[in-house]
Amino acid sequence: MELFIQNEDGNLLIQWTDLENSLSCTACPMTIAQPVFDTQYGVLVANEFCTDSLTIFIEIEKNRRIYAPNVFSPNGDGINDFFYLQTPDFGVLHYLNFFDRWGSLIYATDKAMLNEATNGWDGGWRGQQRYDGVFIWEAEIEFIDETKSVFAGSVIVLK
Repeated sequence: MELFIQNEDGNLLIQWTDLENSLSCTACPMTIAQPVFDTQYGVLVANEFCTDSLTIFIEIEKNRRIYAPNVFSPNGDGINDFFYLQTPDFGVLHYLNFFDRWGSLIYATDKAMLNEATNGWDGGWRGQQRYDGVFIWEAEIEFIDETKSVFAGSVIVLK
């Protein structure tokens, strides 16, 4: 949303109301809002002749967007060699686990990072053989608003 302020006189007061402390500047005509929760902002603009105010409500989308591949091929060709999670939302990956079809844990890490391929699973375990087949993965991600979500899915590993 863009707020346009026109003033021919140099004396202008701008005051934003920000209860969440999520604005980059509370006295600027242009500010950046980075709220974590639904919030309401107010802006008061005044010069020596008139005053106007506006209230803006920002609703934060609660859907978490996670992309996980459904297949990868850790064959060392530099293309799709790692399983890793991607998201445009800010978050911290707490753990990433992989299970075989019988439910046995075959890989677990708390060192992987979102959006970084080389920190993902390379299809092996502790430098051992590379697995192939269908596996179940589970990950816990903590987002910037401190909510934790568990995601799960399946992936096919091709040699």
